Amino acid sequence: LFTLSGVSIYVRYSDLAMEEFQQIVSPESLAHVDVSFGWSFAIAWLSYSLEVVTGLLLMLAARITQMKGCYDSGVTIAML
Repeated sequence: LFTLSGVSIYVRYSDLAMEEFQQIVSPESLAHVDVSFGWSFAIAWLSYSLEVVTGLLLMLAARITQMKGCYDSGVTIAML
């Protein structure tokens, strides 16, 4: 959620900055300027998805470790 909200804030402030810049510079100078945020949103959703998957995998690993600990009666330390 932090990633998605951060990207949303970034896009909003960038949009406001572009509006202010358009007031300063003539429209003819900006005729060839195209501003889009599609890649920002795509990468943010990818990042969010990977964060969720990572969290789920960490919880699964903790659960497996906890279950395995219930069956082991002692602590084993291996030294190489």
